[in-house]
Amino acid sequence: MVEHLRMAILKVSKQSSDFDTKQSYLYLSQLKFVIGFIIILIFLQSIVPVTAQEKSTIIPITVNKSGIFGDGHSSVISISGDGRFIFFISQAKNFVPVPHSTSLFLYDRLTQEFIQIADSVISAGSSSDGRLTFFSKGGSDSGLFIFDSLTSKTRSISRPTWMEVDQTQRINSVTHDGRLSLISSFSGETAENFTAQGGISISLFDKVTEFHQKMILPKNTLLSQPNSKLLTITDDGSTIFYLGNGGDEEAGNSTLEIKIYNRVLDSITSIKPETSSTSLYSEIVDLNASGNGDILSYILSEKFGEKTIYRVMVYDRTKDTTRELTQFNSASDDFDISSSLSTNGKYLAIRYGSEPSQILLSRFSLDRGNESILNQGDISGPIAITADGSQILYSKIIEGISQVFMWDENPQPDPMYIVAGRVTNNVGTPLGLVNLVDQDGHSYRSDAEGYFWFNGV
Repeated sequence: MVEHLRMAILKVSKQSSDFDTKQSYLYLSQLKFVIGFIIILIFLQSIVPVTAQEKSTIIPITVNKSGIFGDGHSSVISISGDGRFIFFISQAKNFVPVPHSTSLFLYDRLTQEFIQIADSVISAGSSSDGRLTFFSKGGSDSGLFIFDSLTSKTRSISRPTWMEVDQTQRINSVTHDGRLSLISSFSGETAENFTAQGGISISLFDKVTEFHQKMILPKNTLLSQPNSKLLTITDDGSTIFYLGNGGDEEAGNSTLEIKIYNRVLDSITSIKPETSSTSLYSEIVDLNASGNGDILSYILSEKFGEKTIYRVMVYDRTKDTTRELTQFNSASDDFDISSSLSTNGKYLAIRYGSEPSQILLSRFSLDRGNESILNQGDISGPIAITADGSQILYSKIIEGISQVFMWDENPQPDPMYIVAGRVTNNVGTPLGLVNLVDQDGHSYRSDAEGYFWFNGV
């Protein structure tokens, strides 16, 4: 095995569609071997800001190389923790030479290139390290798939026997390294259509073992909503958070709860949000967790006659305390709100408003409690935030078409690096589960096929 790896970058490489033909330039020294002979291919790539936006904090993403916006609607899927890789679904036909309908795209901010991952995509989610993208497809080749940014290859995921072929699968949450993902399966678009046997069937999929662990969530978990975020998993996969009712719903004494499933201890605990006794009804419409699961944010909607109050709540698991970050009052049934919590648990991005022209995009500091309004008007769909909260991805209507933009707090950030490659022996046989450590103490581990990927160096 490799005991120590010392490296320095000479040139930045540019990825091609075939991993085996990628060009790289590197300098390796002071390699120490304990067992065997290992060949290691390493790519270090730094993030560079888009040159046309050097002095701006708003960067258009869905713009082709000619500077023209996409000719079809685009919506946000996710952004890698370091802000380099952007994932979105789009109907645009002017990003790649051979476009398809409703395609899942990866935009690489380093190479400024669009990669069309797949078409007819229904739902998608990516690991925050930017390497793996899980997605479900409809049409003649419907199913579940994984795209690997390192190898530029896509493979299918087998369905468990209890996941019906004619059902729709939604990717709800993915761990940091992409090993575990939460996948819901249902028929139709309303909760009533998939609440048979008292709950919703959720798969906790392990890509290493190819095993689907079946979970049954309470039937009132509204995962059918297209932009619903009521089910999430921590970066290390140890804890799952989801919405559920306590008490006896049929007897009329049910209580709203957030369930916390600790996979290590195989135990479930609950958080019971405090609701007003005078409200007509209450529900949680959004749920986020920090990477380590210590901080939860959720939006509690309470109806009072013609008025609805949306309370943005923050729960600290380490202190077992809940506080209200802010609240919004609305007399309109069209009030739209969604949020995204940074991995470090320090920033919460919120999109909210009723009239399209008045919808706001804001970032709240959970430490200071202050709000910074970042953009206003015609902001639609899901939003995403980077690990440190310095970049926020959102969609905005431009001339009738939804385009993806990024708000960047630091237009010229310090370089970020990706270390990626494959470990083999002297005859080219891949070596899986090899531990690597560089001169700065960063650890890497190859997967079963010898590949490794580490970002944020």
